[in-house]
Amino acid sequence: MQVFSRVAYIHHRKSVMALSAVLVVLLIGAEIFAIIPAHATSFPYYVTLSTQNFGTQVLAASPDDVSNPSKVTFSLQNGTLLWYGIDTQSDPSGLKVEAADPADDLVSSTLGSFGLLPPTSVIPLSFNSKTSGVTYQFETLHLATSFSSANQEIQITLNPLDFNAAALDALNLLSSILGQDVPKDDVFGRNFNAMIGLLGPNGVKDILDTIAKLQNLVSFTNDFAQVLQAYPDKNAMLEHAKDCIVDLSRLLANGEEMQDFSSLLWTLQGKDVSLNDISDDLADFSSFWRVVQFGVQVGSFIVDEASAIGSILFTKGNPTVTLQTIPVIQSPSPTPTLSSSLMSVDWANFTYSSSCYGIRQTYHVHNGTAMVNNIFFQVEKPVFGDLTGDGQPEAVIPYSCTGADFGGESVFVYTGDATNPMLIGDLPTSDQLANNNLGSVEKVTINNSELILSGKAYGLGDAQCCPSLQYTVTYRWNGSAFVVVNLSEVSLTPTPQ
Repeated sequence: MQVFSRVAYIHHRKSVMALSAVLVVLLIGAEIFAIIPAHATSFPYYVTLSTQNFGTQVLAASPDDVSNPSKVTFSLQNGTLLWYGIDTQSDPSGLKVEAADPADDLVSSTLGSFGLLPPTSVIPLSFNSKTSGVTYQFETLHLATSFSSANQEIQITLNPLDFNAAALDALNLLSSILGQDVPKDDVFGRNFNAMIGLLGPNGVKDILDTIAKLQNLVSFTNDFAQVLQAYPDKNAMLEHAKDCIVDLSRLLANGEEMQDFSSLLWTLQGKDVSLNDISDDLADFSSFWRVVQFGVQVGSFIVDEASAIGSILFTKGNPTVTLQTIPVIQSPSPTPTLSSSLMSVDWANFTYSSSCYGIRQTYHVHNGTAMVNNIFFQVEKPVFGDLTGDGQPEAVIPYSCTGADFGGESVFVYTGDATNPMLIGDLPTSDQLANNNLGSVEKVTINNSELILSGKAYGLGDAQCCPSLQYTVTYRWNGSAFVVVNLSEVSLTPTPQ
């Protein structure tokens, strides 16, 4: 009898959890504002999407298509080992979120309708991303919503302590303890844990209904949630883990519940194994449990599992996604005069202030260059265009800093006139690229009052010499700051399947 089935697999699972936790700790500090408006001329408003409390490498929200406010599509991507409940609120009430393509997307239509964002490694994966030699696997929900006027809003909160989400996490944990977590491969040969039954006809409903009537499983779920919430107090976590052991003991001793629990695991695994085999395995485990009484080891295992994911849950509040419609404000367009516009400024002989290498310094540029404290500062030919809607051209000044190495190229954005140029942007900023790593601007374009920057960016683990991503980021001025209206990043190397 195996007490902990597939020990190597469990160690692998812990390693993935630990990696997820490290990535979140590194990235959670950045508040990500991926704001994506629609600019269709038939709508007097556009759509924005913003996120908070996301660690971008393991949990993310991104736009798919927001060009039409009446059919906005976006994605939620989960690379953690946690289930998340999806709670939706709207103003006005009644705005709905549903699967973007229910006919061809079983994961989104089935799980999304129950307000569940699945983790990686429990059902066949629907998204695979490669950055700098490391493959990140995400389960993805492709969702859609519809807006009919300006000043409407939908807020989506991802809650890992939602009961249904926590129950599926607890069920996954129990599968590991009971030796029922044998992994399978999807059509691409990638490994996932056997919860494929969720995607079967009425699978989610049958499984959640069964969980709800198994009182000891409900108690185990609530106590496991308490273990998670007690993080990082190991003593408190262990006390709640003891409650989990009591719940498990009562479940194993309850013949009626064990029969339903066997059927639950059978359904969860897609009914492609023998129900009698599962029942026999659980009966053997129950006998072994009564004789050996290895509750201390199980308690320690539960605490270890909870510790590996505790920092993901409670470093910050629950992740939220906000979609809203913003009215387009038409600004008057006074006729500019070349002599007073920013186009008449000698930008190659100008004084700039920059935080190159994290140090704010003043650079008195002569013929396009300056040297301050061993940092070589250089500006390139400016690009002009109206970015604020006032009819006057803004000036976009590409610049670079070189110290011990090349610091990459960014841009300043100035507004005003020749007598009073005002800095309103220093772009891009680190939190606007997916890995929070600045790259180098290679091309600047102004089109329809939008600023478009493209160049190379660093993926996770890239050496300074070798950025692995090609990005294009589009900005629009919202009256007080430049906000991202579109962001795309593609790998410069092929993604293996």
